Amino acid sequence: MKSLPVDAAISDLKTHLNTNNTVVLQAPPGAGKTTRVPLALLQEQWLFGKKIIMLQPRRIAARHAAYYMAKEIGETVGQTVGYQIRLERKAGQKTKIEVVTEGILTRRLQSNPELSDIGLIIFDEFHERSIHSDLALALSREVQSVLRPDLRILIMSATMDTLPIAKLLDNCPIITSSGRTFEITTKYLPQPEKYDIVTSVIAGLERALVDTDGDILAFLPGAREINQCAEILSCREDLAIYPLYGALSFEKQQQALLPTSKRRIVLATNIAETSLTIEGISTVIDSGWERRPRYDSGQGLTLLELKRISAASAAQRSGRAGRLGPGTCYRLWSNAQQAELLPYPPPEIRVSDLTPLILELANWGENTPSNLIWLDPPSESQIQEARETLIHLGALTIEGNITKLGRRLARLPLLPRLAKLVITAQEKGLGLLGCELAALLNEQSKWPASSQTNSADCDLEYLWKSYFGPQQIAPNQSIRRTVDQLMRSLGIINKQSRWPTDRRPLEETIAETWPDQIARNYESSTRKYHLSNGQKAILSSHSVVNKPLYLVAIQMRSPRGEKEITLAAPLHEDILPLCFKDQFKHHRCIEWDTRSDKITAKERLCFKALTLSEKPIQATVEEQTDATLKAIIKMGTEQLNWSPAALQLKTRVEFCRHYDQTLTWPDMSDAGLNSSIHLWLKPFLAGVTTRTAILQCDLYEPLKSILPWEFIQKMNNFAPERMKVPSGSSIKINYCVEGQPVLAVKLQELFGLKETPRVANGQVPVTIHALSPAGRPLAVTQDLNYFWAEIYPEIRKEMRGRYPKHPWPEDPLQAPATAKTKKQLAKS
Repeated sequence: MKSLPVDAAISDLKTHLNTNNTVVLQAPPGAGKTTRVPLALLQEQWLFGKKIIMLQPRRIAARHAAYYMAKEIGETVGQTVGYQIRLERKAGQKTKIEVVTEGILTRRLQSNPELSDIGLIIFDEFHERSIHSDLALALSREVQSVLRPDLRILIMSATMDTLPIAKLLDNCPIITSSGRTFEITTKYLPQPEKYDIVTSVIAGLERALVDTDGDILAFLPGAREINQCAEILSCREDLAIYPLYGALSFEKQQQALLPTSKRRIVLATNIAETSLTIEGISTVIDSGWERRPRYDSGQGLTLLELKRISAASAAQRSGRAGRLGPGTCYRLWSNAQQAELLPYPPPEIRVSDLTPLILELANWGENTPSNLIWLDPPSESQIQEARETLIHLGALTIEGNITKLGRRLARLPLLPRLAKLVITAQEKGLGLLGCELAALLNEQSKWPASSQTNSADCDLEYLWKSYFGPQQIAPNQSIRRTVDQLMRSLGIINKQSRWPTDRRPLEETIAETWPDQIARNYESSTRKYHLSNGQKAILSSHSVVNKPLYLVAIQMRSPRGEKEITLAAPLHEDILPLCFKDQFKHHRCIEWDTRSDKITAKERLCFKALTLSEKPIQATVEEQTDATLKAIIKMGTEQLNWSPAALQLKTRVEFCRHYDQTLTWPDMSDAGLNSSIHLWLKPFLAGVTTRTAILQCDLYEPLKSILPWEFIQKMNNFAPERMKVPSGSSIKINYCVEGQPVLAVKLQELFGLKETPRVANGQVPVTIHALSPAGRPLAVTQDLNYFWAEIYPEIRKEMRGRYPKHPWPEDPLQAPATAKTKKQLAKS
């Protein structure tokens, strides 16, 4: 075997694995770790009688690594070296190294937790941080700590920071390998803000064809862009064009990896970033984009979103140009954009649908994910959402324990909901159709556009006919292979595809698969629906479903925050009692009707959050007052009938609460009254059932009921409602204005009053609003001495001519206070 950079680290690796059951190996791209390390460890004594399992995140890399290692030792794959990926296995009894994709190891752990035939698990390309690798590591570590301390675990990574993972693994040893040192010239080709990825890559390729020699590897986001580029380049007879992405057959993938007589251009997704050696490549064209999975809880889908790659991915891609010698990498972005890239892609466990993970953990016997080790623990909100979905599906109990159905779902290579679809369909005699529908839904990115001109009245039927009907318009080998695998897993022999004429079993299957997304039309002849999970949605105008009363919202999206049902199946209304009769509940609903502005009382028949029917009933007094109170809380207490007396009482109590510390005064601030509204207002709401009655309800008596007798007595002295002035009149004090209490009184009634009156046991001076005989304000003061000496003389000059019938003495402190005119005074 030829020399590889990782060879220098093999001796240290063997030494550490001999004394440690967990080791981390960091080796940059091109070091050869994937194909050299398993072979180098094959003869270690601690491995005697057991084999090596190596996990690869990608199927193409798993196959290629197995074939390469087998070739290195002069064998065919399936002998010493084998592999297993979804739908395919080449391994036998003599196999000592088996390369598998990550879900395969989880299946084996579930069926044989001791992993009795395995001595070493290698997690290759761990930096990709797939949710499957995180789960497999968590389960493997538990096996290692509880059942198999002799089980070795080797984490291999190219670009990630290995210190956190080593710390997580009890500070296990870290071995570092050098990589190839061939020089790579990186050239940045900034693109316009709005540009087409395919056009940009084609321009980059044309430049590279002129400026460089050798074969070229171009990275694009997905199969669509790859095929577009391939079509544009197909006229170049001097070039060999090879696409490379996951859905291609193995034979076509292999063709892309080997040199040809012509200059070769390989158009690849990010599957070519790691673990694959593409011979002859000396130039890389990097679009800088990838499609990254993200779970959208609103749609219930894991979506592939177009995103900028991370700095780590950019390094991986450029490294492809220097595997065999000096190379060139053209990055279709600027230096400034390079600095803005995320250091690493986000781990899938943070952005993925966790229902498969939570189901696997429950099947493992673990209901508390935090009990296992995680480099990035799943969030509680993600865990709870996944549990709720699995409970709806019948896979978990309310306590989170796995059910018999849940174990069956976990055995199928599908998301739990699609596994439920397959199992339910088989139970209703629709096994083949269930496999076909599950395979279709599993390949959502390959759907043809819907059409309003077809004969189907169900979106699923339209899609099924597109792939499996007599006039199929979109044959797809990947979907066909998935169907075949599911049929083998379930023992289904019938291969006669047909859409059922009796729709009831299919409708029952769909309803039981999406019980939380059953929807009822809530505005006749519209596309508006209530969902059984409590949400609202609008049926897409592209759907072939014609606004039935009930439907199942199989898939949704939220383009502008409003949920849109993009894939639906109509549902006959008598399906619900057949499938969910034990989940029907009768609810007494006494609530405020915003349309009629009054309390209504109805008994509703409900399925989850859906109202199926209702009838009027008589509410009890307690139910009525509770509903009225809820309406008032929603309306806001500021909308109520705040009479002057109620406002005065409220503000007097707040005044006392501020200045008097001898008693614990009730909180009559707006916030305080809102928080205690059930105590002071509810007893006064009997018979109040309409908005008019609410607005006629004076709040004075309800507020007064809060105050014990001794508080009222204290308030009357501490914050008196009225104050006697020199004229003998008893004037109301206004506590409702901002600032100090206000005494608004005619100026003549204050004659002889030298000191400003006070309340709160003399703590607070009253603000006096001195009024004219006509009741208009003349002055505001809290200092009567100053007022009489400095302000009154000016007021007297101006007012005595305007109000000659009233007294305006030169010395107001010696004049009798009065509310009468001069004439009235003369008669008295």
